[in-house]
Formats: sequence, C-alpha cells, structure tokens
Amino acid sequence: PPPSPPPSPPPSPPSPPTSYQALLAAKSQLTDPGASLASWSSAEPCDGSWLYVTCMSGVVTSLDLSFLGLSGPLPPALSQVPSLTALDLSGNSLTGALPSDYTALTALTALRLQSNALTGTLPGSYSSLAGLRLLNLGNNLVTGTVPAAWPAGLTSLTQLQVSLNSLMCGLLPAPWTSATVIATGTNIPAACPAPPPSPPSPPLPPSPP
Repeated sequence: PPPSPPPSPPPSPPSPPTSYQALLAAKSQLTDPGASLASWSSAEPCDGSWLYVTCMSGVVTSLDLSFLGLSGPLPPALSQVPSLTALDLSGNSLTGALPSDYTALTALTALRLQSNALTGTLPGSYSSLAGLRLLNLGNNLVTGTVPAAWPAGLTSLTQLQVSLNSLMCGLLPAPWTSATVIATGTNIPAACPAPPPSPPSPPLPPSPP
C-alpha cells in the first residue's frame, strides 16, 4: 500500500494584534460623540498624528483619554497593548465593570479611571499588576470590598484611591491602611450589609387525591 502522507503540522496560533489594530479596536468599542479620536487613522500610532498617544522608541507607552466625553464600557482591546505604562480614562462617562483582560497590562505603573460610572466589584486578579504604583478608581459606582489578594500582589502600589464609591465597604486587607487606601465617602471599614434573604420558595401544588 502507498505510504500514508505525513500528518499536517498543527496550525500556528494567530499573531497577537499590533498596537495599531488594538487601538483601532478600542476606538470602535468606545462611544465618541465629539470625534475626539478622529486622528486615530494613520497606520502608525507613533507617527505623531495620533492625539492622546505617547510613544517611546516607536512603542505606545501612554494613553491619556481623560475628559473626552467618551462613553460605553472600558474597551477590552486596550489589554492588547502590553507596552502601556500609563492609562488615563478619567472624567468620562464609562460604565460597566473593570475588565479582567487588563491583567495583561503588566507594564502599567499608573491606571486612572476616576470620575466615571463604573460598577461591579474590584477583581482579585488585578493583584498580578505588580508594577502598578497608582490606581485611582474614585468617584464611581464600585461596590464591595478591596480584594484580600491585592496587597500581596500589588507590591509597588503607593496609593489606591477609592473615595466616593459610597457602596464600598469592609475592612482593608492587611497590611494596607488608610495611608495607602484613600476611602473618603465610602463605608470602609464598616462591615458590608448582609445580602437580602432569598425569596421563599412557592408552595408545592397539592398532590392529586
């Protein structure tokens, strides 16, 4: 019998998107009524024409998209720009929870998301952002506690700002104190309210005679 053909090699995994592709995807994920990001059009984000983008040696290192009237969720596509060291989306009308995908941004030293309408709880997985020095989440609608895993992972953090998230509660995880965590206008360190009781089960229909 003829020899069997050699097995096909497994397909190569797709290449990760370039910063150009990721930023265009982020632009499409944001609602931008003032066309603030209209300059994001050339094929090279570091050619000097893209507003609000800072590059070093041809690599995107910082985005300052503060106070641009943007709305919608935090764009997940930004997680595919791993060279970012600073990301500022403060002072917009962004909604939804913090994306778990942002754990890929391991070069971040500053993440400013204050003064939006973000909701949900703080993801424990952000403890992997070991280089983060400043995290500002003040003046949002975040709920729950500061994750217990954060102090052990966020070893570079000098300030966590969660002020004016009135539904945040619970003790700060040790060894963090109010020197690190700014929590004015929250319920920290008061205990979180108990969840409402489950509604009673409907009564079973009577058995047929």
